[in-house]
Amino acid sequence: DRRNNRAMGFLQAPRGRDRIAYVSYQVMAYVTGAALAIMSAGLIAKYIFGVAVGDWYAAGWVFHGYAYVVYLAMVVRVTVRERWPLGQMVSVGLAGTIPALGIIVERRLTAARRSGS
Repeated sequence: DRRNNRAMGFLQAPRGRDRIAYVSYQVMAYVTGAALAIMSAGLIAKYIFGVAVGDWYAAGWVFHGYAYVVYLAMVVRVTVRERWPLGQMVSVGLAGTIPALGIIVERRLTAARRSGS
């Protein structure tokens, strides 16, 4: 089983050992990615275009921070359940720090998981 995991490439995802763990990761990838994209747009609007942002802006960053911690917990949970390599866990976790990249990585992992490779 371990040899098959290595042969599938860096963004491999063997067929599910725990569907709930994987779906939780998917949900948090979207929540974190969307929150970071919205907050990044607010950051650009505020500091580049001088747009006044309200109290939602600070609350949005706090929300994203907590969502990212939950996202990391879900990445660790899936890593243990799916037996991902350590490098993949770190890469998927770091993908959540770049707007929308966590969503792109999630889509690739899900496609690999569905194809059985």
